[in-house]
Amino acid sequence: PLPPLKVAARAVARSHVVKQGGAPKGGYRSRPTPRCLKPGALTNLAELRQELATAEKGLELLNQAVQEDVQWVQNNCPSNTLSMKAQLYCKQWGAEKLKAMFGNSEDGRMRK
Repeated sequence: PLPPLKVAARAVARSHVVKQGGAPKGGYRSRPTPRCLKPGALTNLAELRQELATAEKGLELLNQAVQEDVQWVQNNCPSNTLSMKAQLYCKQWGAEKLKAMFGNSEDGRMRK
């Protein structure tokens, strides 16, 4: 059984959402440019490292959300209805997962 469809009451432009201060339904939206990355800003290495860590954490969250969406599609949509690009992406992602899994098991064997 498929989960119920989420139909928006009305479409809202992203610019309106940002002006109103709300986040899109997924909860993801871009961050304003940090002070340390603005042109002419005086920054130090610690600030830049902190900003890099924040950006990497945000990327991890977005990648996780994409993977969850891919899993939902794989579980709920027959593969013959997906576009060729979507099928290729799913195959590549599966291959990466297997490679990572076998790589981790090899690392464990090497340590013993």
